[in-house]
Amino acid sequence: MTQTERRRFLLSSLLAEAPEYRQLAVPDDAAGQKQLLRALLNVFKDLDKEIYTRLLTA
Repeated sequence: MTQTERRRFLLSSLLAEAPEYRQLAVPDDAAGQKQLLRALLNVFKDLDKEIYTRLLTA
């Protein structure tokens, strides 16, 4: 799995876990995807340690 594939997988997994974020569009560019991923990981880290840990070990 490439970095791009891994990043897209993590983004889709995080967005699927939280109904309030499902409407967010995933940017096409790598920089935008990284920024969105970082923001979502920060939110999930504070909200649910179990989901955060499961996604990082997937």
